[in-house]
Amino acid sequence: MNTKTMAIEELRKAAKSYDLGMNEGGEGYNPYTNEIESREMEEIKKAPRGQWEILTDLERYDCSLAKECGTYDSDKVAALRKELSDLEEKEEKEFAAKWTPEYTAKIRAEWNASIRACGNDQLKTNKKIAEYQASGIYLSDLKKAVKINNQ
Repeated sequence: MNTKTMAIEELRKAAKSYDLGMNEGGEGYNPYTNEIESREMEEIKKAPRGQWEILTDLERYDCSLAKECGTYDSDKVAALRKELSDLEEKEEKEFAAKWTPEYTAKIRAEWNASIRACGNDQLKTNKKIAEYQASGIYLSDLKKAVKINNQ
C-alpha cells in the first residue's frame, strides 16, 4: 500500500502492526512511522516562525564566535531583531484583544472565588489551577492582564 495516500490513523495502525510483525515488537525501521514523521515535519515547516526559532538564529548569527570567524552579518542580525520585535508586538496585540478589561474582571472574579472555595486544601487548589490551565488560562496571564488593565 502507498503510504503517501494513507490517512494518519491508517498509518498509525499499520505502524503498530509492522512493529509487531517485522520488528518483533521492538522498534526498527518502519515505513509507516517514517511517513508519519515526514508529515509532521512538513507541518512544522509550514508553521510561522516563533520566538524560539528567531532567538536561536540570533544566537547563531550574533555571537562572539560569528564575529571571530567573520560570519557575522549585521544586516541579518538587524532583520532578525526586527522580526522578533514584530512578533512580540503581534503577540501583545493578540493578548490585549483577548484580555479586555471586562474579560479580565470576569476571569479574575471566577479565579478568586474558585481558589477561595478550596480553602486550605492544597490538593483541591492544585486541581483547580490545573483545570484553568487545561482551558488555556494561566495565573501569569491573569496577572499580566490585571496589570495592563489597571485592575
